[in-house]
Amino acid sequence: MELRDIIDLNTFPIDDAELRVACKKEFDYGGVFLMPGFIQKDAIDAIRVEGLANK
Repeated sequence: MELRDIIDLNTFPIDDAELRVACKKEFDYGGVFLMPGFIQKDAIDAIRVEGLANK
């Protein structure tokens, strides 16, 4: 699985310095930073299936 298969890099281009500055600014202001949709749904599903298989 590639990083782009796990993280929504279109919405959250983690290599973009401006995004990181904006994220830190929001966190510093509000004490929390939410990233809804950061993890791709297919990746969450795969993690869930793997977790259930390894109970």
